[in-house]
Amino acid sequence: MPPIKNKDFCSKSIAKTAVFGIPFSLGLALALSSLINCRQCGGCEREARRVFVAQEDVETIAKYINSTQEVVRGMMHIEGEHMIMPCPFYKNGCSIHPVKPIACKIYPLFQYPDGRLAVSLECQAGIDMHNLLSMEKL
Repeated sequence: MPPIKNKDFCSKSIAKTAVFGIPFSLGLALALSSLINCRQCGGCEREARRVFVAQEDVETIAKYINSTQEVVRGMMHIEGEHMIMPCPFYKNGCSIHPVKPIACKIYPLFQYPDGRLAVSLECQAGIDMHNLLSMEKL
C-alpha cells in the first residue's frame, strides 16, 4: 500500500480521548495497534462519525464479500475518501474484520486535530493502549 499522508483517518468526538505528545504517523499507529487485540466491542462504531477508506480498502472488501467496488462504495456511504457512519459491516462484531479499512485497523488510535497521536478510551483496547503508552493506569 502506498504511503498515506495527512489523511483525516477518523473524525470522532473527543470527550473520552487521551492525547499524547507524539506526532501522529500511520507507521507508528500500525505498529502500536499490532500490540493490542481488537475485541470487536463496537467502540469504534459508537464514536466515529466518518472514517477514511482508501481505494485499496474498497477493492479488498469487494473481493472479500464477492461484490463490486460500486456496491461496496454504496453500502459504505462513501463520500470522497470517507465512509459516513454507521458501518454496514458491523453487526455484533465486524463482519469484514480480516480486511477492514486502514482507519479501522489502527483504531483506537487516531490523529488528533492538532496532529498528535490520540487514543479513544471508548473501548478496552483503547484503555489498554493508553496504559501501554503512559505511566498512568486507567
